[in-house]
Amino acid sequence: MTTASRWKLYNRRVLVDRFQVRLAGVAIVHFLLIVGVFVSSLFAPVVIDLVSGDMSSPRVQEAAREFLVLHTRIWVPLSLSVVLLVLHNILITHRIAGPLYRFRRYFKTVGDGKLSSPMEIRDRDYLRKDAEVISEMVESLRNRVALVAEHVERANEDWSRLRGALPREAAEELSGKIDILEGRMESCRRSLASFELGRAVAPAADQAEEEPIHPAELKV
Repeated sequence: MTTASRWKLYNRRVLVDRFQVRLAGVAIVHFLLIVGVFVSSLFAPVVIDLVSGDMSSPRVQEAAREFLVLHTRIWVPLSLSVVLLVLHNILITHRIAGPLYRFRRYFKTVGDGKLSSPMEIRDRDYLRKDAEVISEMVESLRNRVALVAEHVERANEDWSRLRGALPREAAEELSGKIDILEGRMESCRRSLASFELGRAVAPAADQAEEEPIHPAELKV
């Protein structure tokens, strides 16, 4: 992937969609719960000693000093740790929600019949295997649609030669059915033309070349 493509794929928004917000929110709540349990386990015994004894007793004074030491030393590193964890969580969820956002846009593109571009996500994103499977699926679909389009085009050419080879009396007698069949083939051709394939697909190797139809071979 080129640098330009990588920049084009990179979403400059920190939060891609609501799914990332919910995912990051759940992880942040878990972080805060862990921090709350950790702080409670440190301060609760000290606070209990402070409120359960005489302020002049050595035990309470020792608890007060310990409380001040904890209060002075713990909050800055703990706050930095929480901030770093939150930022790291947003980065990680962005590498999950970003590909999912790309998947949804790509599925809409495929639903519109545009099969010409592969599925691409950023190099550091997760779900790369899923993106490869999606690309393989669309590649297979593109090949099959292209092959069907080729068969329809050949059938149309053969039908044109067949109609030209029919005697005039037979053509006039079958003109109604001929027009219906041509209309159906045209509908097939328009339906296949709604797909953007991007490139032609070579015909199958085991597909034999059809011999042209000659007027003398027709029996009407």
